[in-house]
Amino acid sequence: MLLKAGDLLHNRYQILRPITAGGMGSVYEAHDNNLDGPCAVKEMHETRDAWVHRRFKEEASLLSRLNHADIPRVRDFFLEDNIGYIVMDFVQGSNLHQEITQLRRAGANTTGGTKKGYTSDQATEVGLAVLGVLEYLHSLTPTVLHRDIKPSNIIRDDTTGKVKLVDFGLARPLVDTTQTCAGTINFAAPEQLMGQADERSDLYGVGATLFFLVCGQPPPIGISKPVMMLAPDLDTRLAQVIDRALDQDPENRYSSATAMREALAAP
Repeated sequence: MLLKAGDLLHNRYQILRPITAGGMGSVYEAHDNNLDGPCAVKEMHETRDAWVHRRFKEEASLLSRLNHADIPRVRDFFLEDNIGYIVMDFVQGSNLHQEITQLRRAGANTTGGTKKGYTSDQATEVGLAVLGVLEYLHSLTPTVLHRDIKPSNIIRDDTTGKVKLVDFGLARPLVDTTQTCAGTINFAAPEQLMGQADERSDLYGVGATLFFLVCGQPPPIGISKPVMMLAPDLDTRLAQVIDRALDQDPENRYSSATAMREALAAP
């Protein structure tokens, strides 16, 4: 992390605290002195590499065009001292990986066992929300792939209780012919890890996320119908949706986010 609490960025954004740090950069909670309110600042790692700067501008430009209630809005983006910054709406809350970790700890502390995670209804609610965002992204021209659907990239807003999809660092238009191996192991589809992602690859990420939410662990790779094996008491409809989304062959998954959402919402 290059910034620290108290730093004033761009003569406007007062850094309050670091939130996360990853391979491409860090995210901070900040105060927008011009608008007198909270915001989130995403900082790219310092580099003079022209390719990285180009990718930063592409990500910032892509994010600035998105308009969906469950995607944090981009307010500003700029380069300063060869470092790229994106300023977004701040979402106060925990990501779903943190929520499941806390549930498991609470279960172990109170019952002596381990509480796996969400109920079927809770997981279904998250799935419907994320699929709603993917319906929007996949309907754009050109289609936008998120390519990094996972529990830690879904934040529950403490104020509204709703979830929001964040971190579009790997998002790409489907027409981008320079796709590379990208994603998070256990949550990225097999074809995505070979640089051949499409809309069904994002659906695999939703399936893997739902698996984590109900089982408390990522899905095992290469096992047919893993959720029915590890969570036999799970709601049948939800189990069928997860297992189909996790099929290793994209041809056997749902054809679209809309089709998967309708299957998940069916009584």
